[in-house]
Amino acid sequence: MAFSIKGTKNRLEVIGRLGSDPVVRHTQNGKAVLNISIATNEKAGNEEITSWHRAVLWEKKAEVVGKSCRKGSKVMMEGPLTYREWTDQQGVKRTNAEIDVDNFILLDSRQEGGGWDGQQQGGGGGQGGGGGPVDDDEDIPF
Repeated sequence: MAFSIKGTKNRLEVIGRLGSDPVVRHTQNGKAVLNISIATNEKAGNEEITSWHRAVLWEKKAEVVGKSCRKGSKVMMEGPLTYREWTDQQGVKRTNAEIDVDNFILLDSRQEGGGWDGQQQGGGGGQGGGGGPVDDDEDIPF
């Protein structure tokens, strides 16, 4: 079977646990924004390696995750990897890579339902988990 790839695609999917309680902020224009870190674990022989991934959610998605999740919540977040540059207070140029989340699923939510695909409106859209049973024996790296 031969595969033909036309063009390129920038898309990441991360399944892990939130590294802190979500805190939704608002821009000067009043848009809700949530910056969060997600921990993923992989085994390398007898060693477990934790990687951290930054993600940003906007407006309704930020508010849903902010209300429905807490530190340690298991989530799937998906979207393009974006790079943000800024100059800190000491004048040092900084760069940050983060997932600009356009789809997420709350995998251990208290409520049942589907994920968020950016098109659901009201009626509990994006507030559900439905990701299957939660493995309470999983080690959380924090």
